[in-house]
Amino acid sequence: MSSASFYPPSGIYSDGYKKDMRILKTRKQWILSAVSLVFLFALPHIPYINSSYSLRLVIGAGIAVIACLGLNILTGYCGQLNIGQSAFVMVGAFTSGLLNAYLGWPFWASVIPAGLAAAAVGTVFGIPSVRLKGLYLALTTLGAQIILTWIALFGLTITAAGFSVEPVKLGGIVFDRPEKFYYIAMFFTVVMTFFAKNMMRSKLGRAFIAIRDNDKAAEGMGIDIFRYKLIAFAICTFYAGVAGSLLVHYLMWAQLESFTLQDSIWYLVMIIVGGLGSIEGTIFGVVIITALKELIFVIGPIAEETLTFMPIGAGSGLLLIIIGGIAIFFLSFEPRGMAHRWNLIKAYYRLWPFGY
Repeated sequence: MSSASFYPPSGIYSDGYKKDMRILKTRKQWILSAVSLVFLFALPHIPYINSSYSLRLVIGAGIAVIACLGLNILTGYCGQLNIGQSAFVMVGAFTSGLLNAYLGWPFWASVIPAGLAAAAVGTVFGIPSVRLKGLYLALTTLGAQIILTWIALFGLTITAAGFSVEPVKLGGIVFDRPEKFYYIAMFFTVVMTFFAKNMMRSKLGRAFIAIRDNDKAAEGMGIDIFRYKLIAFAICTFYAGVAGSLLVHYLMWAQLESFTLQDSIWYLVMIIVGGLGSIEGTIFGVVIITALKELIFVIGPIAEETLTFMPIGAGSGLLLIIIGGIAIFFLSFEPRGMAHRWNLIKAYYRLWPFGY
């Protein structure tokens, strides 16, 4: 990444480490952040945007952001490839759903156990990371997707047909509609993003980055490679478990078909497009892929009607072709994702008119 990407706004100088590590360095940044949060939580009241369809898209994107944040911490920051994130989302979803359906636990009591259950399972599958990395570790996480799906299908027979889950309740308010659940989803999205951003600026995050860049050198500096890799797996899957708990209480129904290998691929493509090792990039990737998926769902049927040589149902295949092509494009020509473009734009703005 160009060094210009890290230039602070003109006239801002850091005379201490704490000042240098601040996320928001200027009054303008504080104001823009506050305005963005107000806009985010006022969205259900904005005309032409507050439809149930639009809010469902934003809720789905918010839940996906939480799952992708965990995946980016493990894959983007720690360098451990994971293509089974959807399976850990499933663990959190079924844990929260079963606690609610059979023990009567409300969402607020089951969301943390759901994250912890997913973290425990993820840590078990992270144990091979002490000897495996790259493609071999990816195959291990693929095995997690297959094994956990099999357990859910045959070990917990009720999950095959699905079961109902109560909506989120807070006092006398029942969050059973997109207009209401939107606030729950955005609250968790903002909080989990805040924790992820600050975590990656801590000693823990720096250890992850050192392992990603060169695990032998990191070990030589005294970093316990195995311990930190397991912590990265636990954090990644904890985020997945929280996302699963949110998803199952939003849908008010738990079923196996909601957690497929294709969903794991979507999560991976989102962080590739947004930028590996970037919290902002995670959000960019989720928004871009979510918007593109909805656009293709609209264009697909039109393409089938216009291009008569296309067989029935071929329009839906455009989604896989286009998204796969986008992933290849970013890996080939912009491996640092949209986050890198965003950093270049910020650097150009801050240095203008001396951007050269």
